[in-house]
Amino acid sequence: MTRERLHDGLRAGLAATLLMTGVALVWAPRLPGDAAELMRWLGERPPWLLLALGAHLGYGALAGGLYFGGTRRVTVGSAALFGLALWGVAVAVYAPLLGLGFVGARCPELTLLALPAHALYGLALAAFAPRGEILQPV
Repeated sequence: MTRERLHDGLRAGLAATLLMTGVALVWAPRLPGDAAELMRWLGERPPWLLLALGAHLGYGALAGGLYFGGTRRVTVGSAALFGLALWGVAVAVYAPLLGLGFVGARCPELTLLALPAHALYGLALAAFAPRGEILQPV
């Protein structure tokens, strides 16, 4: 993996995460139950909110770097699947750590809302690929 490719992936991952997060913030007022409580808790504790946001943006950037470094070429299809795979990690690993249960058992609506957000991340990752990087649409 070249350093330039890694940097391209980090930039694309950060941009895709910012887009995904912006869309998620539009949904935030409609978050159900435990997810709304978690967002309220974070909102009342700015240092924790900044830490959570920084971790989210860093994770998204790192994921983009790993995707670009691990694939020979960026395609819309593989990037969308990568975004969905990250959703799988989110609901299987991070949701339980945040008290939302495995696959969002305590908050299934959030699990469903997070699915299109992660698909958007993958599509945006492909869209933010360097010019000429996407060789095939699928």
